[in-house]
Amino acid sequence: MSLIDIHTHQKKSSSTALCAIYSAFDTIATAGIYSVGLHPMMVQNYDAIAMESAFRAMKKDAVWAIGEVGLDKRNKEHWDLQVTLFQQQITIANMLQKPLIIHCVQAVDACLLYLQAAQVPVVFHGFRKGLPVAQKILQQGYYISFGSALLQDAALQHCFKSIPLHQVFLETDEAPIAIDTLYETAANLLQTEIENVILPIQENFKRVFKLA
Repeated sequence: MSLIDIHTHQKKSSSTALCAIYSAFDTIATAGIYSVGLHPMMVQNYDAIAMESAFRAMKKDAVWAIGEVGLDKRNKEHWDLQVTLFQQQITIANMLQKPLIIHCVQAVDACLLYLQAAQVPVVFHGFRKGLPVAQKILQQGYYISFGSALLQDAALQHCFKSIPLHQVFLETDEAPIAIDTLYETAANLLQTEIENVILPIQENFKRVFKLA
């Protein structure tokens, strides 16, 4: 069975691993599938040429999603610019009808506020918070993706076990691990066969990307 990796920074030819690009936007290959976004931690580094290059890349067929985009309170000095670019990219996602992959650090309420304008599926990647925050996101009909922190964070594992798989994804992000490891961990946490994790996530992938 094909394992969905909803967010990775490793370029792969796989049709089920979404590679996130936040620079060198003109280098996207035809093989594989991608998400493209202006990263909130790097907004101060994007000049007009880079932004135009990103917006042009977002239209490519190989780019399936807009992201990772969002808000990060660690970059407070450039908060207003983060908000402006986040809103612009939500508008582009709506126009292109491509899902949003969200980077959110210490800014859940703000992200949810601006995402009210989104007319496409939304995936919060690299989720590391507790159940109350997860429920806030899930109540909006959005998806949550878990990465390598799921392997050893007991509180995150409790959160994972408490939410429905029909709103869950798994990802490798920048971690030097195989996606198989995350699926095996998820199955062990739920005390079920790995197929019972793979199938719902495959269905989520089809739903988000409107695949037959």
